[in-house]
Amino acid sequence: MAATRKPSGRSERRTAPRDGDGGKPGQGPGLTRRQLLPRAGGGLVALAAAGAVGYELHPGAKATPAEKTTSTPASTTTPTTQPTLEKPFLSRPDLSPPTIRITQVATPTTSETTPRFIALAPDNVIQGSTPWQQGTMLVDRQGRLVWFKPSPTTAKPFDLKLQTYDGKPAMTWWEGALIADYGDGKAQITDSAFNTIKTVSGANGLGMDLHEFAITPTGAGLATAYQQTSGDLTPIKGANPGRLLNCHAQVLDLTTGKATFDWNALEHVAVQESYQPVPPTGKDLYDFFHMNSLQVLSDGSLLVSARNTWTLYRVNGSTGEIIWRMGGKKSDFQIESTAQWAWQHHATMWTGTELTVFDNSGTAQAPSRGLLLSVDESAMTVSLTQEFKAPTGFYSGTLGSVQLMPDGNVFIGWGTQPYFSEFASDGTMLLLGQLPAGVRSYRAFLVDLVGAPADKPAIVAKAYPAGGYLIYVSWNGATEIAGWRIDAGAKASALTTVGTSPWTGFETTIIVDSAGPSFQAVALDSNGNELGSSDVV
Repeated sequence: MAATRKPSGRSERRTAPRDGDGGKPGQGPGLTRRQLLPRAGGGLVALAAAGAVGYELHPGAKATPAEKTTSTPASTTTPTTQPTLEKPFLSRPDLSPPTIRITQVATPTTSETTPRFIALAPDNVIQGSTPWQQGTMLVDRQGRLVWFKPSPTTAKPFDLKLQTYDGKPAMTWWEGALIADYGDGKAQITDSAFNTIKTVSGANGLGMDLHEFAITPTGAGLATAYQQTSGDLTPIKGANPGRLLNCHAQVLDLTTGKATFDWNALEHVAVQESYQPVPPTGKDLYDFFHMNSLQVLSDGSLLVSARNTWTLYRVNGSTGEIIWRMGGKKSDFQIESTAQWAWQHHATMWTGTELTVFDNSGTAQAPSRGLLLSVDESAMTVSLTQEFKAPTGFYSGTLGSVQLMPDGNVFIGWGTQPYFSEFASDGTMLLLGQLPAGVRSYRAFLVDLVGAPADKPAIVAKAYPAGGYLIYVSWNGATEIAGWRIDAGAKASALTTVGTSPWTGFETTIIVDSAGPSFQAVALDSNGNELGSSDVV
């Protein structure tokens, strides 16, 4: 993919560090810590700019020590009554997913391109604030639901993506409890029928964190884990001892569940590298590092993204030594001013020179953006190939993802903002989708797979006042349905075809001119072949 224009106008984003924090000259301008601290009365936006906004607001809940820097707006007080759970599907009344809207499509053929599906893990920002279930879902490029799996009411879903497990396509995600800005849970691995075939936990006594679970090319697991500990914070004018969150990158043997490599940040990174404001007392947890993405590179080293140091670390996969730092106060790279980031998420090396980063931005005055960067490890430089700005110039304080497609398009999940977008390589937006207000997805990805659920299609038949019957039919997770055939008859053993319809969405409704009273739905592929049939009702 050829490099395109290099947008300007971002150089005002940074000023050189001046507080003795180890910044190197020539790295380009940056925001000072004073500029990043929340101002009194600044509210949620100011706290977000300081990196202090939690991943979930709990209306009316008492803050834990790790949550004391989170401000809950007055408008998020606990509702007196819980929202009514919607029942959008008659054939599957157990499913109440959020409705996804595609609000912009560049051309009529965009919805027919591949990958065919969008992977999301919608969760409610404020507990009990929406009538939709949280869970994992696939929608097509028109926003129509293809598959949805509700999460347990006690768990949050994060990071749904398509991976390869045991040589076969698999959907994976994290599910568990949020503890301030990190998680304690497990990864789920499903087969093409969307049945969980493996559950993966953290190792060495640590719960698996929500930020990353990846399956490496060699079949190992790669996961983040957080650990509460203590340490000396006096170098940054904090307490001694102070309460600390340490971050681990664990390489897991998926057969035994044991860690074959366990890298922890405190052994290699000083707290002075952090941009996170220091807690006012030793009772508050200090999340100095905040690991939020991991990747195994071709030589076996790890690429580690740390939000709170604004740094990407290349780590030796055997010794744990840091090979280089990119960004932050001790960068080994000269980074073009327009290519710099703050509070970043989801750093990914796609080739030896192509890197994507979700730049959350250091201030609400600068919109969040996806970055496609050119990395030269010989010259130790980083330059901007293209930036992809938020659709309406909004600011997304946390979360987010960037996916570089083989055709050069870029797909972005906008984190705490309920949007996802696809861009051409020149920055032209091709697709824009939106979750309901109050719902967000940690990451968003384009995926393509053949889903073949083991259960049968679901069907409901209701007498239609104008005559005949109205048939509601669905098949959760069946990706290859092109249409439905309805068979009916006086008894289950003597059915004939009474109607057909193209697939129009998760639940297709079909009116048939038949008195039944026995009905059956048959799913058809694009060639008219039968994929499966419902029970006779």
